[in-house]
Amino acid sequence: MTTVEQLIAQTTNLQIQENRTEDIHDAAEAFLKFDRDGSGFLDVSEVRQAFNDAGHKITGHECRDLLSKWQRASQNEITWAEFVVKFVQLRHQGDIGRTFAENTKEAKGVNRIGSVTKSYHSYPVEERIGFADWCNRVLGKDKDLKHLLPLSIDNDDLFEKCKDGVLLCKLINSAVPDTIDERSINKPKPGKDSVDTFRQTENCNLAIQSAISIGATVVNVGAQDIMEGKGHLILGLIWQIIEIGLMAGVSLEQNPHIAALLEEVNKLSDLQRLGPEGILLRWFNFHLRNDKSYEGLPPVTNFKKDLADSVAYIHLLSQIQPEDHMPRISSDHSANNDIERAEKMLRLAEQLECRAFLTPRDIVNKKEKLNLAFIANLFNNHPALIAENIAVINETREEKTYRNWMNSLGVNPRIIRIYNDIRSGVPLYDVMKKISPKVAENSKPFTAMMSKIGNCQRCVDMGKEMGFKLTGIEGKDIYDEHSTFVLALLSQMMRAYTTKVLQDLGDGKPVTDNDILKWANDKLASEHQISSFKDQKISTSLPIYRLINAIAPGTIDFSVVNTSRPDIMKEEDKYSNARYALSQSRKLGATVYALPDDIIEVKQKMLVTLFAALMVLDKTKN
Repeated sequence: MTTVEQLIAQTTNLQIQENRTEDIHDAAEAFLKFDRDGSGFLDVSEVRQAFNDAGHKITGHECRDLLSKWQRASQNEITWAEFVVKFVQLRHQGDIGRTFAENTKEAKGVNRIGSVTKSYHSYPVEERIGFADWCNRVLGKDKDLKHLLPLSIDNDDLFEKCKDGVLLCKLINSAVPDTIDERSINKPKPGKDSVDTFRQTENCNLAIQSAISIGATVVNVGAQDIMEGKGHLILGLIWQIIEIGLMAGVSLEQNPHIAALLEEVNKLSDLQRLGPEGILLRWFNFHLRNDKSYEGLPPVTNFKKDLADSVAYIHLLSQIQPEDHMPRISSDHSANNDIERAEKMLRLAEQLECRAFLTPRDIVNKKEKLNLAFIANLFNNHPALIAENIAVINETREEKTYRNWMNSLGVNPRIIRIYNDIRSGVPLYDVMKKISPKVAENSKPFTAMMSKIGNCQRCVDMGKEMGFKLTGIEGKDIYDEHSTFVLALLSQMMRAYTTKVLQDLGDGKPVTDNDILKWANDKLASEHQISSFKDQKISTSLPIYRLINAIAPGTIDFSVVNTSRPDIMKEEDKYSNARYALSQSRKLGATVYALPDDIIEVKQKMLVTLFAALMVLDKTKN
């Protein structure tokens, strides 16, 4: 399911008139709303409906006349890039912007943020309510949040309580445990309910950069936006954090019993390729098929209309309830109307401690995002699956890092299985464009219609043109999911993306590992310098600490870390030090994808990107 943030990320290299973040955000919301069939394109009928729904009445003839003036790749379809350029242009001219704002002002279930002189931003009230309720449920017992919780679901309390960054940091750790070191979070001192503005900024930076590190797409959202309580941006960030956490459990790695969903003609790899949403649908229907009382009723094929009457939901709950659950949940779905049945279902879900995200009206109104979150939470708590003797190949740390990195750049659709999901070549090309727009521009038009192997070959050729070392690697190797070759390409892409900022800040020359090493040693005292990115001293994180303090004095509190020599420091202390080093780097605003184990094991490739990110921070700071 494409998100607003993913669409926004795709506008980075577009030439957009009056390139304002607010207009692009509204264009993304409109595109997702008007692309009713989820095709990724708008055809003529969808464009007309889009304009009409926005308040700009247009006839079929007028729509065709407008389409004839667009410079676009297809005569029958309009891409997101084409749509956003035209949307912003027309909005600037006042052709759409005013009517869109007026419509959202009157829309039920939509809150609007803005003034008569600025663009307006709407956000779905039901999402604010659902996400606030989720925060209360998963974070309610955290003693560090006593000054913030419980959140009121009747107003904008969620946005107000996010301003100091603490709530967001805690939410990230609830989604992906241990992402943020608790020592890095600036918490109110005893007797106080807040921290000062500087420390709030640090917390918000820490939350944003940590969200990026786990794969969230964060575009044009800064600490100031959170501190100003911009609801539409905060909701977008919170949803990604929640979604990442919920979907992490919907995988064979986390739950091998998902293999019970295998059908006779399927292989384990087929299940893995389904992705979390596909697995959830198969899981839902697996249990419906096992319910004899559901025979003759339709399967669930989506997270919207098929759930609107709550019938399938009630049958699902009756199937997944624990064997010792009393009183037993019945599949009786009788009710006077859909709203009453939805409330009945949610009361049953509450018996399983899974009433979250949804209200009865959300179900009846086919709220896809909230339905998805509700079902994922059900699955994570009550999968009711049993499979034996299943050998699952777990995702490696390196694969996870590259997957999160690509997702944070807004690759669409999101990468779930790194090897399978890039074999079309399109996601690789999208990232290549961000690394070197010039090289991408010189390439032939790149479309999904081309041969997948051909697409992969073009990406390999582009990498060679960028100076990557890809000897012996061909496009077919990428298509065939040859892990060694895929990782070799991705590691060089990630390094190139990280150092591109340094290259732009400098004289335009490529930045080498030696350049980064020299910069680091120039910052460090002679007794603390490192010989290379393989130096075992790095395993303690002490050189990273001293480098961080050289960039921002006083950032590292040496009283809370272990300062022993590498040969006598325990592994658990090294891990603790590494977590603190990464969190403090992100707290300063550095975009870091490395994991604690990369530091402990002195993984050269990942350490280069870490030091490069700190170098970027230093150069931009100065």
